This record gives sequence, C-alpha cells and structure tokens, in this order.
Amino acid sequence: MQLRLQLLATGRYVTVFPASLLKYNAARWSLKVLPVKLGGNLPVVIVTLKNRTLTPAVQLFIAHAKAETKTLRW
Repeated sequence: MQLRLQLLATGRYVTVFPASLLKYNAARWSLKVLPVKLGGNLPVVIVTLKNRTLTPAVQLFIAHAKAETKTLRW
C-alpha cells in the first residue's frame, strides 16, 4: 500500500482505492479524487485451496462473512 501511495503521489500513475482509504489519506498524500463510476458493486469472494481441510476458525470466519454480506445486498 505504501508503494502504491508513493507512486501515485508522483503524478505519473492512476489507481483505485476504497473511499475509506482516501478519506484519511488524500490530503496527506496530496491526492486528487477523479469522479469515475465503476458501475455496480464489485463481487467479493472467498478462495480456498483444493483438497485442504479448513480449520474450525476459518469455517467460523467464512460463516460470519457470508452472514454479514447478506445484510449488505441491495
């Protein structure tokens, strides 16, 4: 993230950041927000390795993440 911000601050690069990151870092890095709409919500996925057993903690995290994302759907 630090490298992205440093490259972006040179003025020679463009990147995409979440609004929360810009809210707290735009002034610090002298960043300008470009008004670009990317369309609808971008998908969020959970990726696991094939033929690997998930630990109970990971299973619980996935279950909670799925439950939380259901509340965010429009």
